[in-house]
Amino acid sequence: MPEVFFFTNRQVTGPAENPASYGASPAFKMTTGIAQVSPADLTTLTDGAITGLEELSKETLSPAAAVRLKAADNIIVFVHGFANSFPDSVLRAAFNLEWFTSFGTLQGRTAVVLFSWPSSGKTVEFGPVLVSLTLLPLIAIGSGLEGHLTAPAAQFYRDDQRQARDSADEFLSALDGVGFAMEAVRRRGGRLVLLVHSLGHEVIAQAMSRPSSPGGMLFHEAVLAAADTAAVRDRPLLPWVGQLAQVAQRVHFYTHSSDRVLHISAAVNFRERVGQRGAVGMPSPGQGTLRWVDCSVFTEAGTNWEQVGRHWYYRRIKPVGADIAAAMVGQGLPGRNVFS
Repeated sequence: MPEVFFFTNRQVTGPAENPASYGASPAFKMTTGIAQVSPADLTTLTDGAITGLEELSKETLSPAAAVRLKAADNIIVFVHGFANSFPDSVLRAAFNLEWFTSFGTLQGRTAVVLFSWPSSGKTVEFGPVLVSLTLLPLIAIGSGLEGHLTAPAAQFYRDDQRQARDSADEFLSALDGVGFAMEAVRRRGGRLVLLVHSLGHEVIAQAMSRPSSPGGMLFHEAVLAAADTAAVRDRPLLPWVGQLAQVAQRVHFYTHSSDRVLHISAAVNFRERVGQRGAVGMPSPGQGTLRWVDCSVFTEAGTNWEQVGRHWYYRRIKPVGADIAAAMVGQGLPGRNVFS
């Protein structure tokens, strides 16, 4: 049964053992613990279910949870994206653990550590939301004011964007909280991977811009899928990417030019997103090894795919999953890679 070690800066509004108690408001202190999750169905790409929360603690892992994490052969640190409630984020983390280990590249026992920032999770039913969001460019043109879009769907997105940016310090605290386990894994020759999806990149971008950002190498690989953060074409490398390249030996960007969610985000923010086509340029010497993987060739029949599937390709399409699993163990050529 998969287990998810979690750190969350969500306010707990009810019994801590109840996943529904973890809301969309920030807390003064982080809660940590282990979520037990039933196995996913990788054939139908269906999440499992949360069966319990245990070893709950404030700020740091409980002694028992720390022992269990330290025994892992590999660790994946996962930061979720837009519109994820706490249960959503736990199930995404558990699914990702099973999905990427199913390709057989990571040897031994792999543990996943989730950082769950206070996304509202209110728009997880994407169908009607995307219809609403699709109208936002027209609203923006009519108002001419960035940041003053009044549609409910836009407000959910703006709220999530703000909460992600405001969670950077807590993310860095979570990294500190698992540093002992990561060092144990490193000494045993295991793999340390950072996996980020969608609006979770705002957490990472802000964290890497902090004076308190890590000063040494933490991860072997950083995998950045469908990055929903601003692209800038007038400079060779975004500063936060340059800092991340000092924290991870290699950084892998996965992009999809038909990612509908990112197209809408670009309209809301009036700026292209990094995950649309890897717009941050190529690295300068001494700034680490960066890799871009263009997944635009992949499509899938079905209404759900047409609405949001191109935003979830990293955990829905086997060739992409296999490529990420290989990247997690140091495979793959640097530079721009294109599926064909």
